[in-house]
Amino acid sequence: MTQTALTVERYDVDSLPQTKGPAAPRLSTGARCASGAALVVAGSVAIQGSAVLGHSLFAELTPAGVSGLRFLLAALIGVLIIRPSWRGRTAAQWAGIAAYGATIAGMNVAMFQALEVLPLGVAVTLELLGPLAVAATRLPRHRHLALPALCLVGVVLVCRPGGSASLAGVLFGCAAAVSLAAYTLVAERVSRQATVGGGWHELSLALVVAAVLTLPFALPVAPHVEPRQWLVLLAAAVLGVLVAFSLDYLAVRLTSARNVAIFLSFDPVLATLLGAVLLSQAVDPVTLIGCALVIVSGVAVACVHAAAGARAEGQSSPK
Repeated sequence: MTQTALTVERYDVDSLPQTKGPAAPRLSTGARCASGAALVVAGSVAIQGSAVLGHSLFAELTPAGVSGLRFLLAALIGVLIIRPSWRGRTAAQWAGIAAYGATIAGMNVAMFQALEVLPLGVAVTLELLGPLAVAATRLPRHRHLALPALCLVGVVLVCRPGGSASLAGVLFGCAAAVSLAAYTLVAERVSRQATVGGGWHELSLALVVAAVLTLPFALPVAPHVEPRQWLVLLAAAVLGVLVAFSLDYLAVRLTSARNVAIFLSFDPVLATLLGAVLLSQAVDPVTLIGCALVIVSGVAVACVHAAAGARAEGQSSPK
């Protein structure tokens, strides 16, 4: 992608739907970032918990089949609850919704395929490369480029020959990273164009797009789903799609795509813990060191952006 394509801007909280009554005080940059971080963490818990649920069905329904059925259920529930408007949009707005749904579908199918052969923590570490790349494109000084280099060292340790990561898993993890990077950017642009329902209509329609795109994976396995498995799929759809993407969408509207990308730096820690506790997945020490380097790089990039944002806010504030 070009530099222009990866340029992102802050999305002001003042553009969120307003309610009647006294005007709400304008939130500071710090308050927006803190709220956004809390939403992203909650969304991460939801989406990784859903991945653990889906993992239990991979052997019978295939990873892509589980992903497609999740989207089918989530889209149906979303349309019933939100009742999105299908009229009054320009071609450009529909194109944005289609891209939004495509990135959601691609990210989830690729991640589930990676989870079939990789530990949860390793798969999420690879996926993190996408949003970290988004954040790294706007580092303020050349010396900060050492941070993405540190991240690459971590990736080499995770993906080294003879390590715990298979080639197929690494490729699917990288595909999920590309989709997640695109998702963070597209979500921000769609939220800016939202004119009806505060953006929830767009999110619901994007889930319909994702369900349609993954239908070829869902239809072949649907007749073989048992009642117990439908309950697991329903829980995974609500947790990992409706709840998780709604929280991420709110976080993007409250802060920006770049900030959301930074907050995702802590996902591998949570994923490694959940994988060890709930899936009994062991990760070798060298791979753990590689994951740690990726996380440290992400945290450092977050600190650099936070300092730059604080300086910019100080310079723009009246003396």
